[in-house]
Amino acid sequence: MIHCVACAGCRAIWRFCGNWVTLPDLSDESMKKLFAFLAAALLAVPAFSQVEDLDLTLAQSNDEVVSFEMVDHIGYGFNIAQSDAFEPKTGSHFFVNVFNLNIRPAENFGISIGADYVFNTIRSEKSAFFVDENKKVQAIDFGDMVGSKAKKMRSNIEYSSFSFPVLLKGLFGDFHIGAGAEAVLNFGGHTYTSYQEDNNKYEITQRKAKLNTFTYDAMAFISYNELGAFVKYYPKSSKVLAEGSVDYSYWTIGVVIGF
Repeated sequence: MIHCVACAGCRAIWRFCGNWVTLPDLSDESMKKLFAFLAAALLAVPAFSQVEDLDLTLAQSNDEVVSFEMVDHIGYGFNIAQSDAFEPKTGSHFFVNVFNLNIRPAENFGISIGADYVFNTIRSEKSAFFVDENKKVQAIDFGDMVGSKAKKMRSNIEYSSFSFPVLLKGLFGDFHIGAGAEAVLNFGGHTYTSYQEDNNKYEITQRKAKLNTFTYDAMAFISYNELGAFVKYYPKSSKVLAEGSVDYSYWTIGVVIGF
């Protein structure tokens, strides 16, 4: 089997950085899918560069009322989970914007409707996640799974999503602030567990974790020019994992960079 050198290099860098922050820890297959999506998104930019933005105008005003943008921004954040079923550690949240439709009915007010590709990680260093025979995600104490000499233990719940945010925005020149909600389409759920024991590293990936296809969250953001910060909240009532799996809610806090 021929392994992608770039994928192996990226995983090595991500896992080295993981001593300080948690970055997405993807399998070769997931890495290839992610890179393929990013490549397609970047290739789409020139294709749409010739498309004129809709340029409707308010009467006696030069303000743009409607605009359509492709691959407008990317973001990275930290998932801070709460659960009674396991002891969480800070996970990660990475997303790439697919498109944004911006409507500006008034000078200082706007509405944004968009779509993002998202990759989420929920992490624990005390519990190991696994997919049972019913494709539900469960958690056991690491001490019940590995020997007393095991170290560098961590376990992730990982999944991809397409999110569709609807945001109300206050617009004050280059300074924007807003809040809204997202409808989320989830797919590609799996667990990843790694640990070291007797100078050997062990990695376990279990796929086909059953997810609830449709979930939701609330979010708010603040930005100036091409830089911004955001916060999201995923309540327990918005269950990503199927009924019978471990239960959790989480906050995401992160930054956004525009193009």
